[in-house]
Amino acid sequence: MTDHHQTRLKVLDDSVKAISESQTNLRREMSESQANLRREIDSVASSVADQSKLLQEVLARLKLLPSKHPPDSGMSSSSGADYKPLGRHKPAPVHMARFSGTNPDRWVLQAN
Repeated sequence: MTDHHQTRLKVLDDSVKAISESQTNLRREMSESQANLRREIDSVASSVADQSKLLQEVLARLKLLPSKHPPDSGMSSSSGADYKPLGRHKPAPVHMARFSGTNPDRWVLQAN
C-alpha cells in the first residue's frame, strides 16, 4: 500500500476509535441518567404512597367523629327550607359625606 492509503486508513481508524469512545461515554451517561431517574421515580412513588396512607388514616379518624348536623325537628325537608342559620348578617355600614354644595354629580353617584 502507498503512504496515502496508510494515512487514510490511519485517519479512518482514529475516527472509528473516537466514535466508539463517544458511544461508550454516551452509554455510560445514559445508564447513570436512567439510574438517577429510577431513584427519583421511586422517591416520588414512596411519597405518594405515604400521602395515600396518611389520607386513609385521616378518613378513618373522620368516620369516628360524631357528626355535627343540626338536630332533626321531625319534619323532613329535602330542600333545607327548615334550616335557619344561627345569626343574621347585617349589611356593612355605609359612610357618606354630607353634601357640601360642590360637585353634585359626584355626590349623587356616591349615594347610588
